[in-house]
Amino acid sequence: MLEVTTPTFEQRIGKDFADIYKNSKQYKDIGASIKHYSVPVEGEEPLKFEQTYSQDKLSQFMSCLSANKELCIGEVPVTMQ
Repeated sequence: MLEVTTPTFEQRIGKDFADIYKNSKQYKDIGASIKHYSVPVEGEEPLKFEQTYSQDKLSQFMSCLSANKELCIGEVPVTMQ
């Protein structure tokens, strides 16, 4: 499995790994999977996000807390299982 390469190395061996990957079965399979899973299943709504960009860590944490009904902040101690 190729993890790291450099233009100098590719030039030395006469191969362009980007072209090799673009012509590979793996690249085509991944493209087909993306196309397939980009369309919602019949009868389902497409995904919708309230915001275009991710939230900061504190906002994400607070969203998780408010979404999880088992966690309680206040008089009852916080319990996580």
